[in-house]
Amino acid sequence: MQTQILIQAKRLLFISLFFLLNNLLWAQDKPQISFRGDIATSYMWRGVPTENSSIAFMPEVTVGWKGAYIGGWNLISSKMGYMETALYVGYDFNDHLGISLTDNYSKGIDHHELMSRWGRRWRSGHVIDAHISYTISERFPLTIGWSTIIAGKKDREWLYNEEDQFVGFGKRYFSSYFELTYDFSIANWIDMQAVVGAVPFSSPYFLPNKDVDDPDYPRGFHFSNLTLRAEKKLLDLNHFDLAIWGTATYNPTYNKPYFVLGLVFNVFN
Repeated sequence: MQTQILIQAKRLLFISLFFLLNNLLWAQDKPQISFRGDIATSYMWRGVPTENSSIAFMPEVTVGWKGAYIGGWNLISSKMGYMETALYVGYDFNDHLGISLTDNYSKGIDHHELMSRWGRRWRSGHVIDAHISYTISERFPLTIGWSTIIAGKKDREWLYNEEDQFVGFGKRYFSSYFELTYDFSIANWIDMQAVVGAVPFSSPYFLPNKDVDDPDYPRGFHFSNLTLRAEKKLLDLNHFDLAIWGTATYNPTYNKPYFVLGLVFNVFN
């Protein structure tokens, strides 16, 4: 009963924030509206690849007014079809400090007996991700970010009996992710970004290669994302731009490199 009350309270909070920001946005004559679309050879998120990596299409729409914004993002795979949706609200207080709250939803599938415990966890619906970031300055554009999962079944302990039958939920892990991002350019021709990301403690949501109950699960502090990204604009018009980008990622925890190429367009007012 208490769990259901907490779930409803979290939903009410997110809906309230959504409509509050929506009213603020449309109270002005000209909110900032942008449409973005990425097509990539695969989808990587914070150093972790998706299941059955394939061509990924990621449409996104954002509406903003001053520092406040709301938006939605989708992940569509050439192999799996629709996979994930993210709805978010946020506020940038200035050029330095920003906060956001994101509801990530993954398409659910039946908890088949042959599916791994990690597979069951990863396909278990919504999680709420609270994020805060701080950029030092325009001259030294180092951004420090921290994310923590504050709600959702994926971040709970899943309890099983001796027959491997699911019997309920235990503690929350509050999976967290810490990231340093530095933006720079090469001869004002190619935009670059260097990323160093890590989990500060056992975080099954951000290191989902196996179930946290597995004896081999990486516990404690682990680097999980070393990425270098390059982007080059091909078109830069008044309300439209087109760019090609590529990333080289190494996940020290998985001990694997990943390479992704993509094309992105933006339409904005």
